[in-house]
Amino acid sequence: MYYEEQIINGVLCFRNTPNGEWSEFTIQQLSEKCVELKRANLFYSSNIYDITKQMLKLKEDIARIDTLAQRIIYKSDGIYPMGIDDIREIARAWIIESLQETK
Repeated sequence: MYYEEQIINGVLCFRNTPNGEWSEFTIQQLSEKCVELKRANLFYSSNIYDITKQMLKLKEDIARIDTLAQRIIYKSDGIYPMGIDDIREIARAWIIESLQETK
């Protein structure tokens, strides 16, 4: 299936074959196209907002994990410190839990 759009003399046109004649969009077709583009823009804007929100939450979580890891690793009150692998497992579980809460 072939489809092409082009602006000719300031008017949006289309054709369905490579060598076919150009047809101007009707006002109704252009209105429908505008509505479709607005819907797509709202959808993508919403997704970008959600992703940005999750990224900010992850940055906060990572900062908390770093603080927790430093406290655990450098603890000097006789309590056996956790190894880095244990800390990573705790961090992974925490991040997964945080992501599920934002859904």
